[in-house]
This record gives sequence, C-alpha cells and structure tokens, in this order.
Amino acid sequence: MQNRSMKEGYPLRLPDGMRDRIKEEAERNCRSMNAEIVFHLQRALFDPLGPRDPAGASRMERA
Repeated sequence: MQNRSMKEGYPLRLPDGMRDRIKEEAERNCRSMNAEIVFHLQRALFDPLGPRDPAGASRMERA
C-alpha cells in the first residue's frame, strides 16, 4: 500500500559523491536513502536549535 502522507516526488541532482555518502549513511542507520534525506531535511528545518555545522555547533552556539 502506498504511503499517502508522501505524495510529491522531486528529481534531485546531487553533487558528485553525495549519493554514495547518503547511501552509506542510510545503510548505517538502517533507512532507505529517501528516509535518510527526509530525516536530515526535517532536522535542518525543524530542530529548535537549528542545523549544526560539521563541528557540531548549533547556530545559537556560534552566535
């Protein structure tokens, strides 16, 4: 059965190497690539502390 909460598709162009990195992370987290992308988008958009930079500091910590 189709998940009705996921209605829209979007072709996504990724920089070289990013698809492989997403695939590796998805496998490590036992998720599909789509679920991994959605997880990170939700975290970036809705995390109350904001997205973190690669060093792990949130926007508020850098301010």
